[in-house]
Amino acid sequence: MARCHQDQGYLVAINHAEENSFLTETFGSIFGEIYIGAQQDENEKSWWLNEDPWQFESWDRSIIKEPNNSWEKCVVMAMSGWRDVGCRRAFPFICEKPLNVD
Repeated sequence: MARCHQDQGYLVAINHAEENSFLTETFGSIFGEIYIGAQQDENEKSWWLNEDPWQFESWDRSIIKEPNNSWEKCVVMAMSGWRDVGCRRAFPFICEKPLNVD
């Protein structure tokens, strides 16, 4: 994930259903679970690491939500939806960069 910062980017923030569908269909079927740029606190409050407003979510509804373990702060996307995981787990990730308009 530090790789995103090295390239002046950040982990992807998914702001609408169309973007989520595109990323899931394009990368989810290849890589399975993929880190995205969301985090959660112990009260299940979520935010985007790039500070975009939290206006879309696609949690995996098959997983019973329970109080977040303190070590499950990162979020991965999968074909079935998003879920929180420990940040030290190894998953592929998607970076995005802002458009430079000069």
